[in-house]
Amino acid sequence: MAKVLLAALEEQGPPELAAEIAPDWDLPAEVVQSGLETLRSHLEQVQGDTVLLYEMT
Repeated sequence: MAKVLLAALEEQGPPELAAEIAPDWDLPAEVVQSGLETLRSHLEQVQGDTVLLYEMT
């Protein structure tokens, strides 16, 4: 699953994806981009059957 999400982030790129998502979340694109970059960093560290659990608040 991590590989699929990483591929999606690489395909579109955090800045473009953030610009697309930000209006739906009513957040500045910079904030969304920062979150996507953090997520990408965590996904790059995932190996094997490791699970990441995120809470959106």
